[in-house]
Amino acid sequence: LYDIASYSSFENISSWLSEIKESAHNDVIIMLIGNKVDKSQRVISRETGERLARDFQISFLETSAKTGQNVELAFMATAQALLDKKIHENNANISLNDLVKTTNTETNYSCC
Repeated sequence: LYDIASYSSFENISSWLSEIKESAHNDVIIMLIGNKVDKSQRVISRETGERLARDFQISFLETSAKTGQNVELAFMATAQALLDKKIHENNANISLNDLVKTTNTETNYSCC
């Protein structure tokens, strides 16, 4: 999270993101958020924030905590990303052999 009206809040984001990428588990959901879009004194352009997010392959959103603009969307997008990741992990843990075994035990055919 950085303040779009303050360069100093933005300048450390790259090092923080690098540290997170190096230290955190690979399943961490990261979203870069530019806050205070309600202010007229923008210092960090939307394009600059988007470019940094693209460089780190993370989501990007601009919000205003004051007006509530996109705040709920930020939480919903993060929750959706967590759900999608969980669903993907669960499906990845099921192998074709597991499916075949399950199908064979569920259908008991008698032959004679």
